[in-house]
Amino acid sequence: HVLIDGGAVNPLPYDLWQDECDATVAIEVAPARAADPGRNPRALDAVFTTIQIMQHSIIVEKMRRRPPDLLVRPRIVNVRLMEFHKARQIFEQAEPEKQRLKRELQRLMDAGHGKIPGRGGRRGAAAE
Repeated sequence: HVLIDGGAVNPLPYDLWQDECDATVAIEVAPARAADPGRNPRALDAVFTTIQIMQHSIIVEKMRRRPPDLLVRPRIVNVRLMEFHKARQIFEQAEPEKQRLKRELQRLMDAGHGKIPGRGGRRGAAAE
């Protein structure tokens, strides 16, 4: 058997729990692609970029059909796939979205008293 990363078919799997939760939050952390028109990409970069394009297409279609209650997309630049050593840079770039996430979660909680209006998740149904 050969196993592959689930991101190949479901790169943002928030939909797996939508019927079980009061609210779903999807966090897409793919770095922005920075093209360098002056040079051809290395083979590995071309493969990773191809995968990112495919993942983006899947996510766009999922959002069109059944979006999450809250989508978080931090703008990550100057970081390539597999550059785990740049964690501090990634966290710094994600800070504005982190703050927005906190505000939006609080808004959702305040609006629904812990349950998102219009959602029939298990926790919400048990609390009623």
